[in-house]
Amino acid sequence: MTTVEEKQKSLNDTVKALGTDKFELAEATVSVAAIIESPDAFVLLDARSEEEMLVGMIPGAITQAAFEASPEKYGDKEVVCYCTVGYISGGACKYLRNKVE
Repeated sequence: MTTVEEKQKSLNDTVKALGTDKFELAEATVSVAAIIESPDAFVLLDARSEEEMLVGMIPGAITQAAFEASPEKYGDKEVVCYCTVGYISGGACKYLRNKVE
């Protein structure tokens, strides 16, 4: 039987193998606790495909297209991109950062 620790290590190894380090987002991690504590300080951006979003989205989250259509609406919030594993949201985050710079 696989332990929780073994499953977590396997997941971490899989994510690392995807090459997410190239997004240079190590300092961009936001804890779920921080979002729960101050939900008005954040906007959750679902970076997944439309097909994946049809399965379900975090309540209150917006799409990348909605964000890009009116980024000024979220100027006072920290944008938190998410996806299923982290690769797509890492790319979206890097893309949005480069667009602002």
